[in-house]
Amino acid sequence: MTGRHPCSYECKWYIPLSDLLLLEDIELKDNREAEGQRMELEMLKERVSSLREQVRREDRRNKQQKSGSRNKRMSRTSVKLRKKLAEQETALVLMLPNLVFRICHKHGKTYTFLVSSDYERFQWRTLINEQKCKGPFGPPVNVYDLQETLSTIKTKNISQFGSVVINMAGEDKEETLTGDLCVTVHSIQGLKHPCDMFCCLEMDSYGHFFLKARTNICLNTDQPHWDEEFILEMEGSQTLRILIFEVHPTLPEMLLGKGSLELSETWLKDRQSLRKTINIDNMIVTLSLKYVSPRHTLRRLPARYDCGVFGVNIRSICKKEHGKIPFIVKACVTEVERRGMNEMGIYRVSGALSAVQRLKKAFETSQLEAAKTVCESDIHVVASVLKLFLRELPEPLFTDHLYNALLDSYGLSEPEARQHCMLQLFNQLPEPNCATVVYLIEHMVRLSQHALENKMSLHNLATVFGPTLLRPAARQESAEDALAVGTVDVMSQMQVLLYYLQMHSSGKQLKLNL
Repeated sequence: MTGRHPCSYECKWYIPLSDLLLLEDIELKDNREAEGQRMELEMLKERVSSLREQVRREDRRNKQQKSGSRNKRMSRTSVKLRKKLAEQETALVLMLPNLVFRICHKHGKTYTFLVSSDYERFQWRTLINEQKCKGPFGPPVNVYDLQETLSTIKTKNISQFGSVVINMAGEDKEETLTGDLCVTVHSIQGLKHPCDMFCCLEMDSYGHFFLKARTNICLNTDQPHWDEEFILEMEGSQTLRILIFEVHPTLPEMLLGKGSLELSETWLKDRQSLRKTINIDNMIVTLSLKYVSPRHTLRRLPARYDCGVFGVNIRSICKKEHGKIPFIVKACVTEVERRGMNEMGIYRVSGALSAVQRLKKAFETSQLEAAKTVCESDIHVVASVLKLFLRELPEPLFTDHLYNALLDSYGLSEPEARQHCMLQLFNQLPEPNCATVVYLIEHMVRLSQHALENKMSLHNLATVFGPTLLRPAARQESAEDALAVGTVDVMSQMQVLLYYLQMHSSGKQLKLNL
């Protein structure tokens, strides 16, 4: 990128389509996931999160100042912040991909690319094969001809780099979405032959795509029907991806097709439930979508009952159970550690809603019934029930009255003062809250030690659990409630939890007298 042109390109090498061969995909070696590189990646993610927060605050301040004014240009500070953000996101996208895509010249030289998901790898393969099938090819070209062609597009702006959205657009750019997206996968029509198959749903989180849900396998059918509902947590999301896989007894899962749906609050919020059909490689996928805004998903309700499990104050639960940590927390964590430590996307992938409700009902019925059902449930259902229990607590585990103090203490610039204040506040938590938080933090640190397999680093776990453990209960009379459910606070909640996770991971004791 240069000052004169937003983007420019230089041709370094090329392979004529007639000479290009696609090689089998291989898995990346573990040495790329060395601990030092993972720590560097976590620090880079934190810097990107911090810069996004600064950009939003600056944009909000500019919008308030220019309300009613004809001058809609961004401030100099905003331009500088966006430039820094673009640089950091570019560095991040170069570190994130870990799926290998290989091509070679028919005379021998091999080139290796790293992409972020099977969706992108499949897209590369499809486009290359389509172009190769279009032959015959024109006259030979050389690097100078290609450079001349590239120079004609160098003034075009790039809004995406790899799988990371670089926020270079103006203030009129549509906001990314937070909240919940209820997705029901109904059916697929148009399969060429009966087979065993399932669907996966991917969604981006500020530009980086993650697996969010997976349907059950439909066996030996050319008209699969699921009607499975999932609640996908949206974290700065813009796109929903659908991937269709065929299962073979002896071969790896084969991707039959992929499609995407650009999400927009303007059409999502207009209806209670929206039914959509998507054409994916001549297959018709039928989905239902319902958007729930963060003002509803992030709202904590007052305790309605003194008995039961969900929506009940944690002190009441522990008093009834005669323990320091609720049975539901211990049961779900134990089950995840028994068979979910290596499960990719654990706590990020949603369980089917019907199965989640069934397990929730079991916990409300009796501990004996819950202990039986939790062992029989899909592990993503178990993880979803634990998150649901924590989200429905009338008060967060870190308590309402400590919330502002935690954010202020984390913002201290002096490391020693920050650590002292953060530990002091942690030790002010009520006994059941503190014991449960310590139990969960220890669990998350153990999970992160399997990040090579489950892809859940401390940063990813803090992103998932931060708002769940820290988000305060909203009060209608408070003018600050809108901010409490905003993206800025979500980032701060993640950073506070990440700080405690990193402290515990480094060997520091959070609670001295448990």
